[in-house]
Amino acid sequence: MVAKKSCKGVLNIRLGDDLHLAAFIAAFNASTSANEFIKRVVQQQF
Repeated sequence: MVAKKSCKGVLNIRLGDDLHLAAFIAAFNASTSANEFIKRVVQQQF
C-alpha cells in the first residue's frame, strides 16, 4: 500500500551514536557531507 501523503524530500532518521559516527567518518573520507553520503547509499538500493 502506498501512502497518499506527498513527500517533501526531508527524512529524519535515528541511526544511533555508532552508526552516525561511522557515516560521518565515511562521508569525510569521501570528501562529501554526511547528508550527501547517506543520500548516495540510499540511491544505491533503488
